[in-house]
Amino acid sequence: MRDQEAGASASASASARAGVGAGVADASVAGGRFASARRIVSFAPSLTEMLFALGLGERVVGVSEYCVYPPEAKALPKVGGFLNPNVEMVVRLRADCVVLFANHDKVVKQLAQLGIPTLVVRGDTLSEIMATFAVLGREFECEERSDAILADIDARMTRIRTRCAERPPLRVLTVIWRERGVGTLRGLQAAANDGYYSELLRLAGARALPQGTASKYPSLSVEGILELNPDVVFELVNDITVTSAADLAQVRADWQVLPELAAVKNERLYIITDDYATIPGPRFILLAEKLARHLHPDIDWDR
Repeated sequence: MRDQEAGASASASASARAGVGAGVADASVAGGRFASARRIVSFAPSLTEMLFALGLGERVVGVSEYCVYPPEAKALPKVGGFLNPNVEMVVRLRADCVVLFANHDKVVKQLAQLGIPTLVVRGDTLSEIMATFAVLGREFECEERSDAILADIDARMTRIRTRCAERPPLRVLTVIWRERGVGTLRGLQAAANDGYYSELLRLAGARALPQGTASKYPSLSVEGILELNPDVVFELVNDITVTSAADLAQVRADWQVLPELAAVKNERLYIITDDYATIPGPRFILLAEKLARHLHPDIDWDR
């Protein structure tokens, strides 16, 4: 979300309903263009989740190879991924609508040449995710459902923001990738100003580290982490290298190479293993709530 924190939820909601940032050629075009589509293909896990959340699951006939939620999506035919799209499979599935992101530009061109209709959206920021929900609701004529989902997300975002207001601005390092199983911290990448994780932190009154970097996902050395000295560390673990409790324990133990780090010393290192943590889709609100709970455990979140 590119809005400033003040009023961001209202702005996101307004943008969503207007279609702003959703990647549709003309957001003012009347909706319903894909209302009759019965064979939908999704090229991203987050889009698959959105389609199912909108009640369109029975019309989805193909998904990307990384789509595992909801469980029904696992059994669907796979059309490859971002690096290895299988357009031939899309043709074999007789798709009458393919939903994909703007950065799938090569696939969009190939599908256009084959005359297969596409709905191109964006989903890198919170406002874009919200806008895409609204666009899908409009184009597939399920606006009542999309509006209800957006209203629920809006209310929960507002609750987080309100309850975390005026809290000390914790400095947070969010690790999205590193080499694991090597007994130390190596090849670490952080979400600094990516427009997604950094926005989720701002929602809860925290600041993403490092600040002022041009890269969305800067690489950090052990020395660099020490220099930043974050108050809190979140490490997102959702990959094939961590498959057991022992693996997870090793992930946590790796951080003991930095016992003087504030987050380690104060036991504010949190390993996030939920599958939704790495998918910027409709369940992002669950991650937002989890991060807020970890950041401010003194708040009574159950009331």
